[in-house]
Amino acid sequence: MIIRLSAYHNVWWAMANEFDLFRWKPVSEWESNAETVCRQDPYRHLRSIHNCMTMYDHSKGWITHCSLQRIDLYRTAENVEIWRPQYGKPCVLDEIAYEGNLPFGWGNISGEEMTRRFWEAIWSRSRHSSMRPAVRTARPTAQADREKNASCIITEQTVHAAVRSTCRKGRNMTLK
Repeated sequence: MIIRLSAYHNVWWAMANEFDLFRWKPVSEWESNAETVCRQDPYRHLRSIHNCMTMYDHSKGWITHCSLQRIDLYRTAENVEIWRPQYGKPCVLDEIAYEGNLPFGWGNISGEEMTRRFWEAIWSRSRHSSMRPAVRTARPTAQADREKNASCIITEQTVHAAVRSTCRKGRNMTLK
Protein backbone atom coordinates (compact mmCIF):
# COMPACT_ATOMS: atom_id res chain seq x y z
CA MET A 1 0.00 0.00 0.00
CA ILE A 2 2.83 2.44 0.82
CA ILE A 3 4.51 1.92 -2.55
CA ARG A 4 1.23 2.38 -4.39
CA LEU A 5 0.26 5.60 -2.57
CA SER A 6 3.77 7.04 -2.77
CA ALA A 7 3.35 7.34 -6.54
CA TYR A 8 1.13 10.38 -5.90
CA HIS A 9 2.89 13.71 -5.42
CA ASN A 10 0.43 15.01 -2.82
CA VAL A 11 1.02 12.31 -0.18
CA TRP A 12 1.97 13.29 3.35
CA TRP A 13 2.58 10.43 5.78
CA ALA A 14 1.05 11.01 9.22
CA MET A 15 2.09 8.13 11.47
CA ALA A 16 -0.76 8.93 13.85
CA ASN A 17 -3.35 11.46 14.75
CA GLU A 18 -2.88 12.09 18.48
CA PHE A 19 -0.38 9.26 18.99
CA ASP A 20 -0.33 9.82 22.76
CA LEU A 21 -3.98 8.77 23.14
CA PHE A 22 -2.92 5.24 22.15
CA ARG A 23 -1.46 4.61 25.61
CA TRP A 24 -1.09 0.88 24.98
CA LYS A 25 1.16 1.46 21.97
CA PRO A 26 4.83 2.09 22.86
CA VAL A 27 6.99 4.64 21.02
CA SER A 28 8.96 1.74 19.55
CA GLU A 29 5.90 0.74 17.48
CA TRP A 30 5.54 4.26 16.05
CA GLU A 31 9.24 4.20 15.22
CA SER A 32 8.86 0.79 13.55
CA ASN A 33 5.93 2.05 11.45
CA ALA A 34 7.96 5.08 10.41
CA GLU A 35 10.92 2.89 9.46
CA THR A 36 8.64 0.82 7.23
CA VAL A 37 7.28 3.93 5.51
CA CYS A 38 10.78 5.34 4.98
CA ARG A 39 11.98 2.05 3.53
CA GLN A 40 9.03 1.62 1.15
CA ASP A 41 8.49 5.21 -0.05
CA PRO A 42 10.97 5.76 -2.90
CA TYR A 43 9.96 9.44 -3.24
CA ARG A 44 10.61 10.38 0.38
CA HIS A 45 7.33 12.24 0.98
CA LEU A 46 6.77 14.43 4.02
CA ARG A 47 6.51 12.43 7.27
CA SER A 48 5.42 13.37 10.76
CA ILE A 49 3.34 12.35 13.76
CA HIS A 50 0.58 14.38 15.39
CA ASN A 51 0.21 14.92 19.14
CA CYS A 52 -2.62 15.54 21.55
CA MET A 53 -1.10 16.55 24.89
CA THR A 54 2.40 15.07 24.81
CA MET A 55 4.94 16.25 22.28
CA TYR A 56 6.67 13.59 20.22
CA ASP A 57 10.43 13.88 19.76
CA HIS A 58 10.33 15.62 16.38
CA SER A 59 14.12 15.64 16.20
CA LYS A 60 14.00 12.00 15.01
CA GLY A 61 15.61 11.59 11.60
CA TRP A 62 12.54 10.13 9.89
CA ILE A 63 10.41 13.20 10.73
CA THR A 64 10.53 15.86 8.01
CA HIS A 65 8.42 18.46 9.83
CA CYS A 66 6.63 18.99 13.13
CA SER A 67 2.92 18.27 12.76
CA LEU A 68 1.52 20.06 15.78
CA GLN A 69 -1.64 20.52 17.73
CA ARG A 70 -1.67 23.33 20.21
CA ILE A 71 -0.98 22.27 23.77
CA ASP A 72 -1.52 25.67 25.36
CA LEU A 73 -4.97 27.25 25.57
CA TYR A 74 -3.70 30.70 24.65
CA ARG A 75 -0.42 30.32 22.75
CA THR A 76 -0.46 28.57 19.42
CA ALA A 77 1.55 29.99 16.55
CA GLU A 78 3.64 31.87 19.09
CA ASN A 79 5.12 28.50 20.14
CA VAL A 80 6.67 28.02 16.69
CA GLU A 81 9.44 30.35 17.87
CA ILE A 82 10.24 27.71 20.51
CA TRP A 83 9.60 24.51 18.53
CA ARG A 84 11.45 25.35 15.32
CA PRO A 85 14.86 25.86 16.99
CA GLN A 86 14.20 23.00 19.41
CA TYR A 87 13.57 20.45 16.65
CA GLY A 88 15.38 22.15 13.75
CA LYS A 89 12.47 21.50 11.40
CA PRO A 90 9.54 23.39 9.87
CA CYS A 91 6.36 23.43 11.93
CA VAL A 92 2.91 22.71 10.55
CA LEU A 93 0.12 23.93 12.81
CA ASP A 94 -2.51 21.52 11.66
CA GLU A 95 -4.85 21.74 14.63
CA ILE A 96 -4.90 25.03 16.53
CA ALA A 97 -8.41 24.71 18.01
CA TYR A 98 -11.87 25.06 16.54
CA GLU A 99 -14.29 27.92 16.22
CA GLY A 100 -17.44 27.16 18.15
CA ASN A 101 -19.14 26.97 21.53
CA LEU A 102 -18.16 23.56 22.86
CA PRO A 103 -17.44 23.33 26.60
CA PHE A 104 -13.83 22.32 25.85
CA GLY A 105 -10.89 24.68 25.33
CA TRP A 106 -10.17 23.15 21.93
CA GLY A 107 -13.63 23.88 20.54
CA ASN A 108 -14.78 27.23 21.83
CA ILE A 109 -12.78 30.04 20.26
CA SER A 110 -14.30 32.90 18.34
CA GLY A 111 -13.90 33.46 14.63
CA GLU A 112 -11.80 36.50 15.42
CA GLU A 113 -9.43 34.45 17.59
CA MET A 114 -9.17 31.75 14.93
CA THR A 115 -8.30 34.42 12.36
CA ARG A 116 -5.73 35.96 14.72
CA ARG A 117 -4.07 32.56 15.10
CA PHE A 118 -3.85 32.09 11.33
CA TRP A 119 -2.28 35.51 10.90
CA GLU A 120 0.09 34.93 13.81
CA ALA A 121 1.25 31.74 12.10
CA ILE A 122 1.78 33.51 8.79
CA TRP A 123 3.55 36.58 10.15
CA SER A 124 5.55 35.08 13.03
CA ARG A 125 8.51 34.49 10.75
CA SER A 126 8.77 38.12 9.68
CA ARG A 127 9.25 39.47 13.20
CA HIS A 128 12.60 37.78 13.60
CA SER A 129 13.92 37.78 10.08
CA SER A 130 14.65 40.10 7.22
CA MET A 131 12.93 37.60 4.94
CA ARG A 132 9.36 38.12 3.87
CA PRO A 133 6.87 35.71 5.45
CA ALA A 134 5.75 32.91 3.22
CA VAL A 135 2.49 31.01 3.08
CA ARG A 136 3.50 27.67 1.69
CA THR A 137 1.40 24.77 0.66
CA ALA A 138 2.23 21.50 2.35
CA ARG A 139 3.73 19.65 -0.61
CA PRO A 140 6.88 17.61 -1.00
CA THR A 141 10.02 19.61 -1.66
CA ALA A 142 13.69 18.99 -1.02
CA GLN A 143 14.54 18.67 2.69
CA ALA A 144 17.11 21.45 2.52
CA ASP A 145 14.59 23.79 0.89
CA ARG A 146 12.01 23.07 3.58
CA GLU A 147 14.46 23.71 6.40
CA LYS A 148 15.93 26.83 4.78
CA ASN A 149 12.68 28.54 3.78
CA ALA A 150 9.97 27.53 6.22
CA SER A 151 9.48 28.44 9.82
CA CYS A 152 5.78 27.72 9.68
CA ILE A 153 3.85 25.96 6.96
CA ILE A 154 0.11 26.26 6.74
CA THR A 155 -2.04 24.74 4.08
CA GLU A 156 -4.04 26.64 1.49
CA GLN A 157 -7.20 25.34 3.15
CA THR A 158 -6.12 27.00 6.41
CA VAL A 159 -5.62 30.37 4.72
CA HIS A 160 -8.96 30.05 2.93
CA ALA A 161 -10.66 29.23 6.24
CA ALA A 162 -9.15 32.36 7.80
CA VAL A 163 -10.36 34.51 4.94
CA ARG A 164 -13.85 32.95 5.03
CA SER A 165 -14.07 33.51 8.78
CA THR A 166 -13.01 37.16 8.43
CA CYS A 167 -15.33 37.79 5.50
CA ARG A 168 -18.27 36.09 7.20
CA LYS A 169 -18.06 38.66 9.99
CA GLY A 170 -18.09 41.47 7.43
CA ARG A 171 -14.94 43.02 8.83
CA ASN A 172 -11.71 44.16 7.30
CA MET A 173 -8.51 42.86 8.78
CA THR A 174 -5.74 45.26 9.76
CA LEU A 175 -2.26 43.96 10.46
CA LYS A 176 -0.09 45.95 12.87
